[in-house]
Amino acid sequence: MKKIIIAVLIVATSLIVNDCHAQSFMQKAKAKAKAVADKKASPNTELNTTKGATTSAKSEKTFYHTLEAEKTQNGKTTNKIILENGVYNGSKTIVTAACERGCTPIAYKYQDEPSTTLGIKVYFSRMGLYLMEYDNNSFISVMPANNLLGKGVWNKFVFSNFYSSDASKVKTMSKLKIEAYAIEMSKKILAP
Repeated sequence: MKKIIIAVLIVATSLIVNDCHAQSFMQKAKAKAKAVADKKASPNTELNTTKGATTSAKSEKTFYHTLEAEKTQNGKTTNKIILENGVYNGSKTIVTAACERGCTPIAYKYQDEPSTTLGIKVYFSRMGLYLMEYDNNSFISVMPANNLLGKGVWNKFVFSNFYSSDASKVKTMSKLKIEAYAIEMSKKILAP
C-alpha cells in the first residue's frame, strides 16, 4: 500500500511540475509572439525567422489583388494577399499570405538561372509553385502538372492565379491568359 501511495504522490507531483513548466513556457511563447508583432509594426519589418536563419533588416510588404479568391486558414476566402520581399538566409525571397495574422505563408526562393534567361523574376516554392513576374507590379502563380521549368513545355496546371497591386489590371486578366503566359515562358526557357 505504501508503494501505491508513493507512486500516486510522485505522479501528482510530476503533473503539477509539468503544468507549471507548461504555463511558464506558454508565457514565454506569448512574450516572443508579442515581440515579433512589435517588430512587424516598426518600419523596418523583418521576415519571419526560424532558429539559425538570417533575414534582411528591411523587407517590402505589399497588398496584391487576386484574380481568384484564395483560402485563409480559418476557411474564409479573400481577394487580397500580402507579398513580402526580403532576403532570407542570403537568398532573395518572396513570402505570400492570404491574411495578415494566423495564416501559413508560402515562401518562394529566387531562381537565378531562369530569371536571367527569361528576363523576368522567377521564384519557386518547395510545394512546386512558381511565382513569375508578369510586369512591374504583377505576378502569376502557377503549379504545372507535368514538368519543372526547363524540363519540358508546360501544358496542364494544378493551380494558377494572378496577383497585382493594380486592381484594374486584375479585371482584365483571365485563367487562359495566365496559363498562356506560363506556357510561353516554359517554351522560351527551352529555346536555344
